[in-house]
Amino acid sequence: MANRVRLFQIFIASMVISMITSSCGFNVSRFVPLSASLSSATPGTIITVAGSTLGTAGYTGDGGAATSATLHQPTALAIDNAGNIFVAEWFNNSVRMIPAATANCFGVNMTAGSIYTVAGNGAAAYTGDSGPATSATINNPYAIAVDGNGDLFIADTGNNAIRFVPATTGTYFGLPRTRANIYTIAGSGGAANFSGDGAAATSAKLANPYGLAVDGLGNLIVSDTNNFRVRMVPAITNSYYGTGPITAENIDTIAGTGVAGNSGDTAAATSAQVTFRNIAVSLTRDLYFADSNHNVIRMIPATTASHFGVSMTAGDIYTIAGGGGLSADGETPLNTLFTFVTDIAVDSSGNVFIDDYGTSKIRMIAAATGTFYGVDMVAGNVYTIAGNGTGGYTGDNGPAFQAELNTPYSIALDTNGNLYIADTSNNVIRKVFK
Repeated sequence: MANRVRLFQIFIASMVISMITSSCGFNVSRFVPLSASLSSATPGTIITVAGSTLGTAGYTGDGGAATSATLHQPTALAIDNAGNIFVAEWFNNSVRMIPAATANCFGVNMTAGSIYTVAGNGAAAYTGDSGPATSATINNPYAIAVDGNGDLFIADTGNNAIRFVPATTGTYFGLPRTRANIYTIAGSGGAANFSGDGAAATSAKLANPYGLAVDGLGNLIVSDTNNFRVRMVPAITNSYYGTGPITAENIDTIAGTGVAGNSGDTAAATSAQVTFRNIAVSLTRDLYFADSNHNVIRMIPATTASHFGVSMTAGDIYTIAGGGGLSADGETPLNTLFTFVTDIAVDSSGNVFIDDYGTSKIRMIAAATGTFYGVDMVAGNVYTIAGNGTGGYTGDNGPAFQAELNTPYSIALDTNGNLYIADTSNNVIRKVFK
């Protein structure tokens, strides 16, 4: 009997080890380490989850607790389906990861809650393609995204390229790729320029791409910021946003004419003048982008339907928020004043989150009436859910809307609706519980 018990214990232990070493926790999304706290935080509470609580800038701490590490100007966030956090650091020319569960990620055995570099060696340059991502150089990464498999996409902004780090070995973008190596999948590096529509994405020229999104089909969408266009690299040949068909792995423009501006609403997005930084795509593949020059949020629906009380045509462009003169909470989106919007996120319920960098606030357009993130809301109106408008670093463990942020540049959501903020000038990542 004792032997049977021992064999059962060994079997269970081997199963746990197998779970822990699975790729990036994607097979362990329900695995909770025995030491983890099961208590839930009060909705709307803000905490720091990465970066020194002193707000010190630096590049230290790999392999240790994320809250003891130093970051330097975190400018982009992404959260995968397993809850792993990815952070792009502009001054450190790197992308780092905080795993949600102890697992083997990108070929590295990682401990839950610790921090690890997964791309970039800290130098600003353009080297390393087809080799280990941690040995490569990237230049001022301003945006990142992860797909449903946990693969990492990087807007290598200073190199005018989009780079890709697969979480598992396989065929991506038409070619075999090795786990944890880095590859250019759009843009050809070098000087900023515009070319390549209708041809292979790797032969195209980009100009300072500041934003990325990957939809549920694996299609890559790029904010080609200084070309004043939104461009797309589809995983599947089809027509998208009224453009196409676009051949898989080719690149094409789906919004913008190449002229900076804010015009063209209610008509084809490819005929509109656009100016923007970051972008987001919803579960229904509707595309949103933050126009920081005009401080509005614009939208391109993937299908003809009613959105925000307006009948919209697939592939046309619409302004859905901003442009007003009122800053108080509870206003309608088009009456609301924003000040230098830099990022946007959309959750599965249709709530729209706006990073208002200029006021150091995160605001939300409520899809339904209720209490969210500790704030009472009415459907269709705008509310502050983090930041009190004063630049600083206070408020941890209290209500997020009373806390101080310092020019937050990026936001992301996990599958539970918790909000993560790149509190850029504080050199930390903060979390607001839903």
